[in-house]
Amino acid sequence: MNTQSTEQIHLPKARLMIKPLAITVALLALQPSWIMAATPLATRIELALRCKADPLDAQDPATRKWLRQQGVQFINHDPEGPPDQVFRFKSPITIAGVRIKTLYYQADSGGIFMAEFDGDATQLAQSLRLKPHTGSNQQRREDGYGLLDARFIDHTAGPGVMQQVVGPLTANPKRYGWACHFHDG
Repeated sequence: MNTQSTEQIHLPKARLMIKPLAITVALLALQPSWIMAATPLATRIELALRCKADPLDAQDPATRKWLRQQGVQFINHDPEGPPDQVFRFKSPITIAGVRIKTLYYQADSGGIFMAEFDGDATQLAQSLRLKPHTGSNQQRREDGYGLLDARFIDHTAGPGVMQQVVGPLTANPKRYGWACHFHDG
């Protein structure tokens, strides 16, 4: 005797909304070269600045090739050591409403991937939902990896400790930085 039920299961009708940024983040975590090649430059940079993807690293041959194809000039100050890199765009790119012409990547048991920008740091921080940094001046500079005074901050869960920061550059307080600062475990 067949005891299989002929009942139908009715699931509520729901729209599955897949956010393109979430898909891109998941795929970039895998980092195959074909995904990197298919990802627009501004998206790739924004994900790294938001601590959602690894920074661009000019020590990687595939990344160097991809950057050249995108027309990005880069300097790798120490090809054999920890990353100490500068990326420059021929024309500024706009990400999250700010114009970016230069990126920096420095790392050694932690590091920072930072965009230098002109514009309103407070407005950018609000759009990113960052909170005012309540630490001391020294703590704000440490959270900015010595490159910026982290006036706004958001701690992001991930491997180690990652935090998104925005504030004036320490070398030129009339310019601003937006960065993902990461610490080892």
